[in-house]
Amino acid sequence: MKLKRKILVFLLPALLFSGEMQKTIQKKVTAYRDQYSPTGIAVIAIGEDEGEPFQQIVTRGTLSLTTTIPVNPFTEFRIGPITQLFTASILAYFVQEGQVSLNDPVSKFVPKSTVLPTYNGKEITLGDLATHTSGLPDMPYSLSSRSSFSVSQMYRFLSKYQLPREPGTECEYSNFGYAFLASLLSRLSKRSFPELMKDQILHPLNLDDTVFTLSAEQKKRLATGYEQARGIYPLLSEKVYSIFIGSGGLYSMPRNMLTFLSFCMGREKTSLNAILPIMETPYHTFQNFKMALGWQLRSIEEGDCYCLGGSLFGFAMYIGYLPDKGVGVVILTNQGDFDLTSFGEELLSTMAK
Repeated sequence: MKLKRKILVFLLPALLFSGEMQKTIQKKVTAYRDQYSPTGIAVIAIGEDEGEPFQQIVTRGTLSLTTTIPVNPFTEFRIGPITQLFTASILAYFVQEGQVSLNDPVSKFVPKSTVLPTYNGKEITLGDLATHTSGLPDMPYSLSSRSSFSVSQMYRFLSKYQLPREPGTECEYSNFGYAFLASLLSRLSKRSFPELMKDQILHPLNLDDTVFTLSAEQKKRLATGYEQARGIYPLLSEKVYSIFIGSGGLYSMPRNMLTFLSFCMGREKTSLNAILPIMETPYHTFQNFKMALGWQLRSIEEGDCYCLGGSLFGFAMYIGYLPDKGVGVVILTNQGDFDLTSFGEELLSTMAK
């Protein structure tokens, strides 16, 4: 707790400064909650206000419908698909270290006897897995069967699956593809995936409250997720997610996501900064967008936008930034029915002007 107090004292001056842009963001968050009524919402913003750089966390609402405890910068949210950026960061680290190439076929990292799907002889690459272009499905089976889905079952499924098209030719969201990527990275490092994530990404960035398994203290700060006005058991993934943690298993709090966003935008001085160009370079190009490692790259009116969003188990999330404008935003809410893309782009456009 002493460490958290020291961090709080260090960061508060920058967060308390409130110029016109920050006031505008606060008003937009309030208006969004008034219109759509999410139980709780946290918006993390980085940009410039009256010529001065700022970092801001705006929170509204409560941890659940049955409590008056407000959402705050230390509230734990499930960050769902944003987990994939962390998984892709591990891959980028291995690329930067020369241990792998994005063009390496996945067959290079499994036993030779393993049967993997191909299309007309074309193999899936590591880069295909990290950009949702592998041709693998979103999920191998129904939700009810994920509770017992194991690594051996994953390889059994792969041995029987027929790719519908050549890898790299189309982008189709695949939780299973990221689960497979996480398994390969774990195998390559000879460590469990949670250990690998902590050692390579979370610890260097000092993201101590970004975890796969919450401590007793963190559970007290956890928001309850909702879908269709029904509460979702907040620790559901610990029972049903098994090998899928690399696709959507992380929890985090707004303070940590502020640091992660700042890192992605190149504003943090860390040992991991060398992986950022690898993360940002498009690996596949399509008609209206490009796919980088974990990121989708789209053009909006204010410039090229790196973004990722989605929902999971009663939570919705969005992260995006405009590198040429120096602005970025993360939105977390415990309302899984929402698509936060439009709101995220609205905030980015507002800050970019």
